[in-house]
Formats: sequence, structure tokens, C-alpha cells
Amino acid sequence: MDAGAFMQLAIDRARALWPEADIEAVAPLRLRLTQGERIIDITLERFYEGIAGGEIEPAAVDGFLKRTRAAQPAEHGPHALGRLRPLLTSEDEAADASLMRYPLADGLAIVLVDDEGESVSYLGPDELEMMRLAPDDALKRAVDNLAAEDASVPAGVQIDYEQGGLITIEPQDFYTAARLLVPSVQKALREAGDGALLVGAPARDVVVALRDAPGNQERLAKIVGELYDSRQSTLSRRVYRLDAAGLRAIDAPPPPPGPRFRRVVKGEEKIFDVPTGAELHLLAEKGGLQRSDEIQLPDGRWVRAEHIDALEARIKLAGRRAIGWLLARVATLALLWVAMPAAWPMWAKGILGVAAFALVRPVAEAALPALRRPA
Repeated sequence: MDAGAFMQLAIDRARALWPEADIEAVAPLRLRLTQGERIIDITLERFYEGIAGGEIEPAAVDGFLKRTRAAQPAEHGPHALGRLRPLLTSEDEAADASLMRYPLADGLAIVLVDDEGESVSYLGPDELEMMRLAPDDALKRAVDNLAAEDASVPAGVQIDYEQGGLITIEPQDFYTAARLLVPSVQKALREAGDGALLVGAPARDVVVALRDAPGNQERLAKIVGELYDSRQSTLSRRVYRLDAAGLRAIDAPPPPPGPRFRRVVKGEEKIFDVPTGAELHLLAEKGGLQRSDEIQLPDGRWVRAEHIDALEARIKLAGRRAIGWLLARVATLALLWVAMPAAWPMWAKGILGVAAFALVRPVAEAALPALRRPA
């Protein structure tokens, strides 16, 4: 049974065991049970790995879910201090009045959980009171616990130079995004980015970052968006800046300007703005763009139009059309010259020739729509 089918089986069995609870998948092999004001996440990864490749009996799934649910303490007293962990969540999810929430940055907030290993319970003010902790002390204890746990495993910051210096936090697990709260991880991130850093937290199990350099905000926004669309336990599409002052959201980058092209006119370089790329292509097809014109690409580079295949094809088409119409006009003039009476004065022949030269194309396009120039 693959992981997806197993997850659906676990959800169905949980709904059968606790019909009054709200059951949902919040990550691969992790389901959430919401019962009244209690929220419990149950991790199924170890159970699935233990029976992968064999037959999975519904009764075995029932037994695991019951044991894990029963292991949750009815009360969270001082004995649970060592299990406190911080968890990053979206502002919408943190809006639940039963949760103890701490604002972090636009779109993100922190909640606290009691991590039992196979499952976690989300905590509210009442649970903190049972633990005899003030809210600020509880958050500090949770972050310290996560930092101490990371000290015993290979956790840290990785830089992928093959992806242009993309920085990630390892390991990628339920607390990856929460590690943004750990001072040692923040320091490692700032060092990797030579100071200020652009950071994205699209989901709980992934954090991506780039140096705060020109063009990187747009690049990171694209990466964050793709990860957000492909993950569960999503957090935010926003891009944040991490520096000595902490984590804060930055405004979305303005849309890139429309394409521009430049050409030399009488020895002077002139730059022309075009609203959209489609209109730039249309301009080329109408003959308003030359092969020697240089087009500015989104990354700021200038490239000759003849080196951009789509534009070069349209410029060539416009050139062939221009030659075709010129030949059509010359042929029309020749026919008129033969057809005009020899007795006509030259000025009359000249006026008729100019009129015919000007009207050949509009008359032909009106008669044959296929000949019309692009609109």
C-alpha cells in the first residue's frame, strides 16, 4: 500500500473511532484531530515504515491511533516543560482563540505544542497556566528546547551553489520553519548571506533563502510560490528579510516594466518603451522594429533583436511583406501606364499614379482580409 492510500485509510479509521472530531491530513503521514478546544497532530511515519511492504490491517491502524491518542496527557503540568516546542503557523490558523499565539511577521505567527513524539498537542493559555509558565517564559522555554534538541542532531544551514546559492535549513521536518526562532540558526543564516538575507517559509518543513542582492527578491518569490503550491502544512507566500533586527515581511516587488528597445538615430542612442511583450512582437511584425535594435531583457541585459528568434522571424516576415507590396505597386503603376491614353497630360498621369501607389495596399486588404497587416 502506498503512502497516499495508507493515509486515507488512517483518516477513515480515525473518523470511525472519533466521529465527533474533525479529522484532516496536515502533512504526508500526519493527521490532525480537533476535538472541542483540543488539537492533536498524530505522526504515522514510524508506524507506516514498520509495516511498509506488508498487508495493513484496519485493526492494526485502529490500535495505533487509540494508543497514541490515549498517551496524550489529560493535563499539561510542569512535567511537560521539556516537551514544549514552538511551531510556526499561518496567521489564519493561529486565529483560533483556544491557542496561545505570538505574532511574528505579516502572515506568520508562533504557537506552542506539547510534543509527545508520535503526536503533538497544541497549547492554549489554560495549558500554560497548568505548567505555571508566563506566556513569554513559555516561548523562551520552547525555543530553548528546540535548540537543545538540534544540538544533538546534524542540524544547520546548507548552501546549494548549483542552484545559485540557495540556502536551506536542515533537517527538513515538522520544525524546520520554527528553527528561524533559534538564535544560532539566525546567526548561521546571516553569515551565509553576508548580513541581511531574504527568507521564505512556504511550509513548516521547508525554509529557503537567498542573499539580499538585486534580482533575488523576485527569484525567491517564484521559488516560494512553487513550494507553497506543492506542499502541505503551508505557511506563507511572502518573502521576508532577516537581519539583526529580526524577521520582517517586505513588500512584494513591483511588476517588471514593459520591454524597451534602443536604436541609434542620427548618431544618437534613443530608448523606446513598449507596454507589453505582445505589443513588441506586433511592432516587429508591422515593420516598426529593426534587426539592429537592441531589446532589454527582464534581467537587464540588452540583446539585438536579430538574436531573439521570435522577433527575428517577425522582422523577416515584415521585410518580405514590404518587398511584396513594393513589387505590387510597381506592377500596378506599369499596368496603369500602359492602359492610360497617350494623349493624357503628364500631370494627370502623375496624379493617377500617386493615387494608385497609395491605394494598392488598402484596397487589396479590404478585398482580401487575409492580406491585412496585424491589428
